Amino acid sequence: MIGRMPSVGGLKPFGMSCTDKDTEDVFMLYEEYESIRLCDYEDLNQNEAASLMNISRPTLTRIYNSARKKIALSMIEGRRILIEGGKIEINAKCANCGNVYNERKMHCRHRCKRCYKLNNTDENTDDK
Repeated sequence: MIGRMPSVGGLKPFGMSCTDKDTEDVFMLYEEYESIRLCDYEDLNQNEAASLMNISRPTLTRIYNSARKKIALSMIEGRRILIEGGKIEINAKCANCGNVYNERKMHCRHRCKRCYKLNNTDENTDDK
């Protein structure tokens, strides 16, 4: 489970052209992003991060190591990082009825189980 969606869709190395065809993009999964956010940004240890993500510590370690490898590729080889994909769960708030629920996501649109309205997590707010 991830705590929140990334605020950016990816990163581009400074001084690199977006149209550079000689380098392949690096695709970072949402769960890899979350492992970096929790371990490096929030400064949690791997046991705490694994608990928050509802995964085992060895699984967190594999995800975290994969994310670090992708960051290294980007920095050393000048590749863009695109954050997308993976099998994730996120707490969502229905923009229509305010119901908060956990949803497995493969994309940003999902259906509220209380009012059955289609929602987009990027548009959900705390206004209700």
